[in-house]
Amino acid sequence: LDTIVISGAIRDLTEHFNLNAAATDWAAGCALIGCIVGAASAGSVADFFGRKKALAACATCFAVSSLGIWFAGNLPQFSVWRMIGGLGIGAASIIAPMYIAEIAPTRHRGRLVTLYQLGIVLGILAAVFSNMLIERMGNEAWNTVTGWRLMFLVGFVPAMLFAITILPTLESPRWLMKVGQTHAIGKITRCIELYGPDATTAALRCITMTADGNAGFLRSTIIEALTKVLHKHPNWRDSEKSLHAAMESWCWPDVWGQITNDQAKIFPHTA
Repeated sequence: LDTIVISGAIRDLTEHFNLNAAATDWAAGCALIGCIVGAASAGSVADFFGRKKALAACATCFAVSSLGIWFAGNLPQFSVWRMIGGLGIGAASIIAPMYIAEIAPTRHRGRLVTLYQLGIVLGILAAVFSNMLIERMGNEAWNTVTGWRLMFLVGFVPAMLFAITILPTLESPRWLMKVGQTHAIGKITRCIELYGPDATTAALRCITMTADGNAGFLRSTIIEALTKVLHKHPNWRDSEKSLHAAMESWCWPDVWGQITNDQAKIFPHTA
């Protein structure tokens, strides 16, 4: 979403702060620094504070960033607020699907993760229309002074909605088990009312096993299953090479996709 907003605001932002080509590039891409830091630290933050509080912190970053950019008086201030927003973007991209995977029943997990991706796409579409409507609200002089700020300020509304909807949500049972708050797990699973008794027992058993530090057993089981399947292919010599090749075949298309995707094409740049 940030990519869409900055792509609509960068021209007027450049004129307002009288930026050269290098400064324009920095203004457009500085949020990515926050994204990197946020994504790298998201796991530790979510493990220490819990998934729910971590998501609330992401919403706070979004809201603070939107308000800060509205009052930014120069490029350094603008950059700081953008990087704060980037922290929330990077962290939320890790924590949100993690939370969905941990709290959703198995039979609904794929559907909910798909809805998460759908929400991102709908948000991008909404940001495009928001930019268009704001730009049409005034003339070029108004957009240079106020319009581009309003494009960012609009993000305060979904940020607050995000924060409000987080309040009544339940904490992840897996995290509660991990930190020893077992007294709250039964209440949460009953409130979800999507697990059957057998499924709940099995889920809690799995949570207990991984929370007690036996995740390595699950990981080794998965790797063993993968290597057995891949080892049957005539072109693979041994399971270790099979696994490495499989990992490369899964990772490189994703890396290439990030380089060549639509966001890379529409991301603002200077010639």
